[in-house]
Amino acid sequence: TLFRSFRLCHSVNDYATQYLGSALESLKRLSSLELLFSCCKGLGNSGLLHISNPLKNLSSLLKLTLDFDLCELITDVGIKSMAASLSCLKNLASLYLEFNNCKSISDAGFNALALAIGNLSSIRTLYLNFSLSYSITNSSMASLAQTFEKLKLLTQVDLYFSKCTGVSDSSVKAIAFSLRGLQYLTKLTLEFKCSDQ
Repeated sequence: TLFRSFRLCHSVNDYATQYLGSALESLKRLSSLELLFSCCKGLGNSGLLHISNPLKNLSSLLKLTLDFDLCELITDVGIKSMAASLSCLKNLASLYLEFNNCKSISDAGFNALALAIGNLSSIRTLYLNFSLSYSITNSSMASLAQTFEKLKLLTQVDLYFSKCTGVSDSSVKAIAFSLRGLQYLTKLTLEFKCSDQ
């Protein structure tokens, strides 16, 4: 198990994560990884690449938590690089991704992520927070709905897309419909709040 928190470390940037990525490459037997970079506003796509690229070799990984809340420099480029690595984690049982307030993420990045998650047939717990991603639309929700049709072992799903103004009622319905096939689901959180009211 590896846990590192860099929350509110404003000096953490893309360059610094190179060393963390190098360390991860040698941890082949790692079963749990939790990296928290909330409010590290100097962290962008290159930093996410440094962190996510080694993941493809961590075949023993069962639990992964990545928190990039308020890392506003991250765009679709970074999300796509992360998605490519995630799709290799065939034994992953728990995935927690926090990209709240990363406003430059759009359908292009999220669709790639949804496709990658759909390859994780062993996953049981899924947490996704992409609130305040204004460029995420119904297209992303359609991809996510298709993903749920593949993940039959899910027991817990937490989805947060508050203030994603491109998401409409039809998307929420599509998500709800796709969840009906998850017979092992015991906990469900859906947040699509449109305002502070």
